[in-house]
Amino acid sequence: KAVPLNSLLSHAMKKSNGEITSKTAVKGRIVKMIKAEDLVSPISDIKIADILRNDGIFIQRRTVAKYRSSLRILPAHLRKRSG
Repeated sequence: KAVPLNSLLSHAMKKSNGEITSKTAVKGRIVKMIKAEDLVSPISDIKIADILRNDGIFIQRRTVAKYRSSLRILPAHLRKRSG
């Protein structure tokens, strides 16, 4: 079965300072943020996008949601634990 070449490559994103970062690296940052979150008050997609923007990675909330979904991570309201 043939696999499209572009499915094997990571797409690049340009940061505000002109550096290039990969989509895979951004997804990794999202995973790290979510693993480090407080389960009583989990981090929202909007907050993740804001943190990434502060680091120079301009990403929309819906892109964060798409990446989070592709990583099979639940939305914040479903990750929340009562404490």
